[in-house]
Amino acid sequence: MSAPAASERRPRPSLVAVGGWLLLAGAATALDGLVGLAVAVLVAAVLLAGGSPRSLGALGVAALASVPIVVLGRGLPSDDEVSPFFVAGSLWPHHLAFGGLVLVGAWAVLDLGHQLRHAPPDAVPAVPGRPPLRVAVVLVAIVALGALAASVAVLRT
Repeated sequence: MSAPAASERRPRPSLVAVGGWLLLAGAATALDGLVGLAVAVLVAAVLLAGGSPRSLGALGVAALASVPIVVLGRGLPSDDEVSPFFVAGSLWPHHLAFGGLVLVGAWAVLDLGHQLRHAPPDAVPAVPGRPPLRVAVVLVAIVALGALAASVAVLRT
């Protein structure tokens, strides 16, 4: 069997991509321990296997949608039961929410990066079903700043 032609080979990850993943893995591990690291490894595995970034978004949405199910699975807490002890009793909802946000965020950044790489330098392409590129960049920046502020607030408590 012959080696694939140069045009058929998958591109090797750039130093920037590897550095970005290491930054993501480090931040995820710092915020959620082994669960955060596992989510970062999942992102890398999907991308290195040639999977669609949309699958990351779908997994993230599924994880986020399962949070209320997991919380209610323990039974609806009364007002007296809602406390740090109730939260510490099961951290699965927090792990699911964190993992879901990381996966949806990774999908959004990868999708936006694809648009930026393929956009003509002097025009913002209109893609049916998607907001204009400038709106997407602003939305991703707002979400990133909000996530950073929320993470800092949680770490201070």
